[in-house]
Amino acid sequence: MNPDVSTGLLLIVILIALYLLPAIIAFSRGHHNRVAILVLNLLLGWSVLGWIAALVWSFTAVERAPGVIYTDQRAREPRTVRIEPVSPVRQIEPVVSAEPPASLDGADIEEHLRHLEALRGRGVITEEELRELRLKAISHSVR
Repeated sequence: MNPDVSTGLLLIVILIALYLLPAIIAFSRGHHNRVAILVLNLLLGWSVLGWIAALVWSFTAVERAPGVIYTDQRAREPRTVRIEPVSPVRQIEPVVSAEPPASLDGADIEEHLRHLEALRGRGVITEEELRELRLKAISHSVR
């Protein structure tokens, strides 16, 4: 094959790939409007404005419908991901005081210490705070 012909064919392939770059990007990203981007690219890509519009559109956010399973083909090993619907914001549980009540008897002190252990188990207070609050509760009950 003549070097001029092969160079010409290579140049044509590069120019076609460059012309279709917005559609290529949209399809590789799995854009939800990839077919519309391809149509815009094919019909109006010859105008610089149409090509730029298709390119910008191909980079916009990709919407995923909740509860739908998608396969990511771009990963080295294609993986399937299930997109879950966004749950409403949970209300934060009210903060329970770790301070001992004004007066404690034997049963109340045991309940308060269990309460402190539960707070530590949930990560609300640190181990050091737990020790300090235990000492405070015990010294408070001795009074």
